[in-house]
Amino acid sequence: MDELTPLQRFAALEDDTPYYAALGRFVTYYAVAEAAVHMLARKLSGLSDERARIMISGLRLGDVQSKVKALLKISNQDAASRLIIEKCFTQLDAIATNRDKLVHRLVSVKEGTLNVTNIFTSKSLLTHENESFTVHDINCMQADCMIIYARLERVRQPSLAKADTPEFAQAIASPWFYKPQRQETVGKRRGQSDRSRRPQPQSSEK
Repeated sequence: MDELTPLQRFAALEDDTPYYAALGRFVTYYAVAEAAVHMLARKLSGLSDERARIMISGLRLGDVQSKVKALLKISNQDAASRLIIEKCFTQLDAIATNRDKLVHRLVSVKEGTLNVTNIFTSKSLLTHENESFTVHDINCMQADCMIIYARLERVRQPSLAKADTPEFAQAIASPWFYKPQRQETVGKRRGQSDRSRRPQPQSSEK
C-alpha cells in the first residue's frame, strides 16, 4: 500500500466531511430563503415582474427587507401576514449574521464543532471574535431557512396553503429550530457594547 503524503496524513486527522456537508446544505437553503424575500418584495411593489426586478435586483438582503417593510406600510396586508413577515425577518437576520461569518471568516473543525474566527482580519488581535457551531446548529438554521421560505411564499401566494397536507402545515408552523447564541469577543471589556453586531431576537417564538 502506498505511503500517505504529508497532506493526506493531515487531512486524515479528523473526518470533517459531515461538518462541511452540513455547511454547504445550509448555505444553499439560505439562498432559498433569501429568494423568498426578493419574490415577496416584487409582489408588494405592485409593479410588473420585469420592472420590479430592475428596482430590486442587486440589493443586499437587508436593503430588500427594508423595502418590504416600507411597502407594507402602504399595502393592504392583514395583520397576521404582517406578523409572519416580521418574525421571519427577525429570525433571518440572526441566521444571516451567522451565514456571513461562516462564509467570510476562517472556519476549522475542532473537537466536534465548526470554529469560526476573524483573528486574521480583525482590527486588533486584542478584540477578535471566536464562535463555534455544531452540526446540529447548522442543521437547525437550514431547517429555519426552509420554514422562512414556506411562510413567506404563503404570504405572497395564499392559495398555496390550500394544497398543504396537515403534516406540512404543522411543520412550517413549528417554533424556530435555531436559538441564537452569544459570541466570544476576546479582549472586550465587560459591559462594552458591540455596535457592529446585528440585533439578535430575544425569544424563540414562532
